[in-house]
Amino acid sequence: MFSTKERRPIITPDLRERLWPFLGGIARQNGMTAIEIGGVEDHIHMFKGQAEHHRKMTFKEEFVALLKKHRIQYDERYLWD
Repeated sequence: MFSTKERRPIITPDLRERLWPFLGGIARQNGMTAIEIGGVEDHIHMFKGQAEHHRKMTFKEEFVALLKKHRIQYDERYLWD
């Protein structure tokens, strides 16, 4: 997964139509198989069904849950800015 600069919501539906195949080409050129490429306005996943996934849980919620799952201490004041 990677995000836009400052997580700005700049990945429009029109851009997605060109961006996903472009990323698939980069994966192929580097000997990788991209099972699925997708994402939302401010970040991209290169695996499976993330747009549907983020209807249930936001990126921030998912990230904090991952930190908690792995018992990583954090101060939320410093996570997003």
